[in-house]
Amino acid sequence: MTTTPITTISLQGYPVDVLRLELAYPDVQGNKFFKLKYNLSTAVEHGYRTILTFGGAFSNHVHATATACKQLGLHAIFIIRGEDDPDNPTCRYVRELGMEMQFIHREEYKLRNDPAFVRQLTAQFGDVYVLPEGGTNALAVQGCAEILSGIADQYDQIVCAVGTGGTLAGIINTKGLTAHVTGVCSLNGRTDTISPSVQAYVQPHAQNVQWKICFDSAFGKYAGFHPELHAYMQQFIAHHAIIPDPIYNGKMFYQVEHILKTGAWKNQRILCIHTGGLQGWEGWHYRYRNKIAQLEACKN
Repeated sequence: MTTTPITTISLQGYPVDVLRLELAYPDVQGNKFFKLKYNLSTAVEHGYRTILTFGGAFSNHVHATATACKQLGLHAIFIIRGEDDPDNPTCRYVRELGMEMQFIHREEYKLRNDPAFVRQLTAQFGDVYVLPEGGTNALAVQGCAEILSGIADQYDQIVCAVGTGGTLAGIINTKGLTAHVTGVCSLNGRTDTISPSVQAYVQPHAQNVQWKICFDSAFGKYAGFHPELHAYMQQFIAHHAIIPDPIYNGKMFYQVEHILKTGAWKNQRILCIHTGGLQGWEGWHYRYRNKIAQLEACKN
């Protein structure tokens, strides 16, 4: 049985369990603990002292990797999309831990998965262990397959937020899983490039697991501000005393309520996985402080 806390809440009159990964792993928060677990242990076992990885300037992955590397005595180099901002709270935190960041143009960042570009970086930085954006690779998926340890057969519907797809792939690969799995994507879904990536990680024993990715609650832009979503999250916090992060889990809970309104999951045992990411709130308030202030002024 998992030792991660589970909280039962009521959404649209239905009981919904929430797996509270944000409480179980507060330092290297939530799903990032599982994604980094085997990657960093493998790096250490093979004698690497430096991790090279990729992310946005407000990235949960960047924050968690910096934290984990500090705890393990490793150095981390982050290839960051966009321009440096010394007041960015995530970047400030990374610098305080003594980690290194290299900011590159957004167009160049699109090459992050190109083998030639990665070879160029390893030639520049030397003997480094390379982690993809979001930490998603086979070892990350292996770790995420442990998230539902001991409870995989207790639910009919399991829901989690989706970014790069590694966590969703791990959930699908969980041994003994009997539930239908729904991933709620935080990115604009006009072109679904994530499902093929997830499918590539699905193991033979999990090929019959039913799963899908929803794009209905992306709110138009990854990490963009939307008044309706912001208001929903504030109401959710007030009603349930659970804080969803503003980039991933807020959209997940919103989508679950939308599904429940249709009655599609009536009499189903439902589990939502809170994947953490609460450090994202500081960046959210930093980026959108003026818009949030305007909303508060309108309420008053």
